[in-house]
Amino acid sequence: MSPLTAPTDNLYKFLAIFGLIVTMFSVYVPLQHYIEYGRVTSRFFLATLPLGEREIAISRAGAIEAICTAAKAHSPSEPAPSDGKTDEFCKGVPIASAAASAAKEGIDKLREQVRPLEAQRDLVWQEFAIYLQFGIGGVVLGIAMTIAGFVLWYFKLQRYLDAAVKADAMPARRRVGKP
Repeated sequence: MSPLTAPTDNLYKFLAIFGLIVTMFSVYVPLQHYIEYGRVTSRFFLATLPLGEREIAISRAGAIEAICTAAKAHSPSEPAPSDGKTDEFCKGVPIASAAASAAKEGIDKLREQVRPLEAQRDLVWQEFAIYLQFGIGGVVLGIAMTIAGFVLWYFKLQRYLDAAVKADAMPARRRVGKP
């Protein structure tokens, strides 16, 4: 081999192996960002669980208040049906309204605490979408490089090396008596 010629055998193998590395890296990086998105989303949903509980309390308090308001606003010409249970039930209406307003205040505070987590979740999702696009491109490029490297290596070099080895082995095979 003269000093001016490049070792093409190694270049083709390098192209093929580098293509495999690019492919693996292009799968690994988006996968890691997707895992990070899962972690951030879990933190977000764990932080929003109390919001759901308080919203249920508000809707329950609102339903109680609506029932009692409807019972009190019953037509004066027709006396409200009183079985004792409705009156007993409606005694807690101001308490329900107070509970609803306290729950609303708590929800507002929790939403303020959750807002940074929501922004972080959205940011991580946007990053994942970008890395996914680059990852798809990297996988395609890596596979193309790998196939090109192995095909070039085989058709430009390995076939001729195999033929040379076979030609060198023919005289030895004839001496042994094998065709």
